Amino acid sequence: MDTVALVDPGRPQDARASAPPEPLRLEVTRDGTTLFVPVHSSRALTPDAAVQRVVIVIQGDRRRPIDYLESVAHSAAAAGAEDVLALAPYFRVAGELDPGERPSGAAYWSPSGWKEGGLSRCDPWDRPWRISSFAVVDSLITAVAGSGLWSGIADVLIVGHSAGGQFVQRFAAGSRIQESLATLGLRYRFIVANPSSYLYLSRHRFVASSGTFVRLSDDQLAACPRANRYKYGLRGLNEYMSASDRASIRQRYLERTIDYVVGELDTHPEDARFDTTCAGRLQGGTRYGRGRTFHDYLGHLFGGDVYARHRLLVVPGVGHDVRSILSAPNVQAAMFGRSPASAAAG
Repeated sequence: MDTVALVDPGRPQDARASAPPEPLRLEVTRDGTTLFVPVHSSRALTPDAAVQRVVIVIQGDRRRPIDYLESVAHSAAAAGAEDVLALAPYFRVAGELDPGERPSGAAYWSPSGWKEGGLSRCDPWDRPWRISSFAVVDSLITAVAGSGLWSGIADVLIVGHSAGGQFVQRFAAGSRIQESLATLGLRYRFIVANPSSYLYLSRHRFVASSGTFVRLSDDQLAACPRANRYKYGLRGLNEYMSASDRASIRQRYLERTIDYVVGELDTHPEDARFDTTCAGRLQGGTRYGRGRTFHDYLGHLFGGDVYARHRLLVVPGVGHDVRSILSAPNVQAAMFGRSPASAAAG
């Protein structure tokens, strides 16, 4: 069984006032060997019973976690939420490791693997074992909850925009951390903002000509083999996701509390980071359209009661911009509208 810890590596701080603080380090130990992942944090590792909410924010495709952490911190400050611990794990690729870290236990991923919960790499630098990027978030929640530093934590919010939104949506379907830590009574919520694609939970996709969701035909799957395979569907699941069968994944996803955020102006299919594969195109022509369609799909799959937990938030006048998305009034209210204590009392 893995043991986890969130530690301060104790490196000297840069003397420049404008320099960002050194990240903390999540250490995951298995069979006597440790892998670690840098974690940017809004607070130091000191006891603070005033912290009630943990926000884990997932980086975008350019892998700038500190930018995303700052966007969350800006939104929390604007909402007057002073009880927040914000954390941003840094999923690095091989070229981002410092030379001194290459022979160490620093975990690293392929440029696409971290977004899908893939295993960390063992080449070109060997590692004793591999860890899923989704398991990193599970371990981070476990480390925070078990640290004893923030005894008032009641609420866990996991936020992702763009590539981070892809990560969060699939993590919500596959993670069993809520069940593993059930005795702690933590509440979990997810913000999925402007992803380029979604994990569909059945073989159905929207057909504009009929205005309905229709099961993909064998001919369609032959022409586009990835359309119903992970990361777009539930066939060919990776190691982390395949720990649950498809029925369990669907039921777990139904029970999650998820807000889907779409920018009204996120409508540019020529964006170089927009998914233009055939599997992506089957989900719609723009990020905005794909978000609205997926939300409609949930009603098709589960019925109208699903919308008590799965909301669609449209941000008017905003495109693919994380700071504008997370500071929008409706998104800010979804993230920080009420403290866990007042929510429980209400």
